[in-house]
Amino acid sequence: MCLPSLSRSSNNSIISSSSSSSSSSSSSSSSSSSSSRIRSNSIVLVLVIVLVVVAVVVVAVVVAVVVVVVVVVVVVVVVVVVVVVVVVVVVVVGGGGGVAVVIVVIVLVVVAAVFVVEVAVVVLVVVVAVVVLVQEVVVVAIVVVVVVVVVVVVVVVVVRIVFAIVILVAVVQVSVVVPVVVAVVLVVVIVVVVVVVVVVVIEVVAVVVVVVVVIKVVIVV
Repeated sequence: MCLPSLSRSSNNSIISSSSSSSSSSSSSSSSSSSSSRIRSNSIVLVLVIVLVVVAVVVVAVVVAVVVVVVVVVVVVVVVVVVVVVVVVVVVVVGGGGGVAVVIVVIVLVVVAAVFVVEVAVVVLVVVVAVVVLVQEVVVVAIVVVVVVVVVVVVVVVVVRIVFAIVILVAVVQVSVVVPVVVAVVLVVVIVVVVVVVVVVVIEVVAVVVVVVVVIKVVIVV
């Protein structure tokens, strides 16, 4: 009489042990799948951040090279214009060229200042792109650097406007005597102003790119 009860109890114990082992295996498989999903998501996130860093650094370097080339071209053109003005003032006008020579010296100083500020802006943009994205600078520092870049760009624009006015004043000094040279100089000045506008647009685009990428990185982090 005791044998059937023993067999039933042994069967129950076998069934319960098998169900517990199956539940434990299912829970372990679910935990492993979730951990693998987390790992894959983290890998994707790291890859995205790396791609963004590389893209922004490449864009910043390309923009820096373009801006430097354009600035060098502008400086060369302006120096040629200044030399022409000096030659015309000294050779044609003669003794009355003292004021124009002073204006030409001022133009040269302004050109040098614009070139220095331009290179500083380019270096600053590249440093912002690299440092912010590679070393994850604090948000406050990012905002300060971006504001400095914008202020420098505005200062460069103002300096260029003053520079164009000085060139026009120098042209007016010669306009009474040599109208043909004045026409050529005016054409060159117009070309320089167009190139300056293009350079300013490039700088603004570079600043916007840096700001957008910084915001994205901060949001992701």
